[in-house]
Amino acid sequence: LLVVAMAPQITFPYIVNLFTVFAFGMLWLGVREAALVWALAMVAPAYHFPLVDLPARNEAYASALGEAIRPDTIVLEIGTGTGLLAMMAARHGARHGYSCETSAPVANPAREIVARNGLQDRVTVITKSSTDLVPGVDLPERANLLIMEIYDNAFIRNGLLSEVERVRTALLAPDALIFPEVLA
Repeated sequence: LLVVAMAPQITFPYIVNLFTVFAFGMLWLGVREAALVWALAMVAPAYHFPLVDLPARNEAYASALGEAIRPDTIVLEIGTGTGLLAMMAARHGARHGYSCETSAPVANPAREIVARNGLQDRVTVITKSSTDLVPGVDLPERANLLIMEIYDNAFIRNGLLSEVERVRTALLAPDALIFPEVLA
């Protein structure tokens, strides 16, 4: 079970009442963990919370990652969120996962979540946009698995396809897999 700073069986509504989240979090998790949830709720769109608690989604990712990951797999995740997918990859045996997030108020709690799961040596959260990642600096080597779960109010976020192409050219190995495959 991966700790993502919220109760694993609780489904958060799409419209998050921040006071309720913080108060419930204090009762269930304690003040520090509730503060992490509250911080995420302040900067993350409300749909992030129910995504973490979708068993079918999580099982599908876990299954796909389990089939794709080998001991030499280097993962690049775009859009850290809670860090759940990078942590799943590490738990499935990836050598290392790099997860980039443009928002520091989202990236910082994600680092804490990764550390609370004991994966800080295998998952690195980078507070940068994927378009600003520097090969050889932010990623010591090219990734051979890209995970992107980026949502917007449009089906395909403006500029997403060019971002994927830039990442593919600059940061991925030639034979890299891309999840979801529809973006490949």
